[in-house]
Amino acid sequence: MTSLIGKPEASDLACLTGSAQDIRAYERSITHETRDSEITALIAKVEQRNGLAALIAMIEPGQRSAILNIYAQRTASLAVQHNDQSLLRLGLLALAVASVKTEDFRDNLATQALLWRSTELLALNPREEFERAAARVPAAADFFREWIDRPPDYQALSAMGYRESGTGDTFWFEKPSRRISAAAAWREMEQSASKPSLFSRLRERRRRDPKADD
Repeated sequence: MTSLIGKPEASDLACLTGSAQDIRAYERSITHETRDSEITALIAKVEQRNGLAALIAMIEPGQRSAILNIYAQRTASLAVQHNDQSLLRLGLLALAVASVKTEDFRDNLATQALLWRSTELLALNPREEFERAAARVPAAADFFREWIDRPPDYQALSAMGYRESGTGDTFWFEKPSRRISAAAAWREMEQSASKPSLFSRLRERRRRDPKADD
């Protein structure tokens, strides 16, 4: 249980740990998992008690941020399955926390595409929902607003290699290849090169060595 002052205890984060095999299985599952419910409870309680900043402080780049990102991806599908707007919003908050401590921003970009499309399928306004998440987690504000300002073609599922599959309680966002292709990653850098708040290091690396990302 999350503490009453809003700061999670170390034990609250047990749902953000596991063996590599467990995490792979969680990422690949297309049905509701116990871990989904545990992370939902964690994010909901922390958000209600204004503990998101405290949660961020307890997360380091690596396993915990990666699991939060996986959870956010999964909520994009599960929210559509269950027509659950509140679950979608918790997924956005989980992504916000994960993005602040990410090891690979491309994984978080793909998650934004899923959640953006999920808001559309739930008849919500994607811009308003992303702005809401940005306001709740100021450290992730630039990351969310840069996505909001993208041209529609760069927000599409296909730009991240995903597609919609199934309907009703079988609906899922699926990705035939698990990671973004080199060509897609290059397009991401080109599109974002003028936005120093998030991509300045990538731009500088490319300027110094044009072959660094080949």
